[in-house]
Amino acid sequence: MPEKQSPPSISVIICTLNEERCLPHVLMRIPDYVSEIVLVDGRSTDRTVDVARKFRPDIRVVYQDGTGRGNALLCGIRSASQDYCLFLDGDGSQKPEDLDRLVAVARQGYDVVKASRYLLGGGSQDETLTRRLCIWLACRIANLLWGTHFTDVAYGLCLARREALLALDLHAQGFDFEWELAAKAARKGFRIAEVPCTEAARLAGESKLSVLRHGWPIAMRVFAEFWDRLRIRGSSAKDTGPSL
Repeated sequence: MPEKQSPPSISVIICTLNEERCLPHVLMRIPDYVSEIVLVDGRSTDRTVDVARKFRPDIRVVYQDGTGRGNALLCGIRSASQDYCLFLDGDGSQKPEDLDRLVAVARQGYDVVKASRYLLGGGSQDETLTRRLCIWLACRIANLLWGTHFTDVAYGLCLARREALLALDLHAQGFDFEWELAAKAARKGFRIAEVPCTEAARLAGESKLSVLRHGWPIAMRVFAEFWDRLRIRGSSAKDTGPSL
């Protein structure tokens, strides 16, 4: 019989802001083979950190040095120590059990494995019609401008090599983080895969994502990455010079 592969070393990065009611349900379902859990807290005013340490005494707690989802993930990436990073929300909408299928795909040589709600077999129990239409439109525009074929850039459940993440030189501080990651990973030629996953309804509290407030930064990110591609292409053409 072929020898069973051991799982890669993984740091699970969980971003929290007042998630004390949801967090236990998330922490108890993280697979045993995960090497490290990094909790990045946005200065919660409830007992989020205390609850996390109660349920996982081995958890590493990091406090954000800024604000926004992207800032929290960047703090987590810098603090992680394992070969792979898994981004996991603390509200229960993303399923820790999906890590198994992400790992299976990563083993095939992919640098970035993104969960998608819109591939066959995926879905969402937490999405409004307005948000779904906005994401669909933004993905279509991004694919057109970037020359990519993503089905769900916005969903945050993602497994990626930490070395690849550091090489991307990511800066996005808000909900445009996933868009910057996808665009730069594609531009650098990293191997990227999407895996169908189902988003559950968050266990408690309210979503911090606002279509109106966060939609503009995402739109700006889509076009900024497009202009970067044009600029780099133009610079390459100048460096090459005319052929004889």
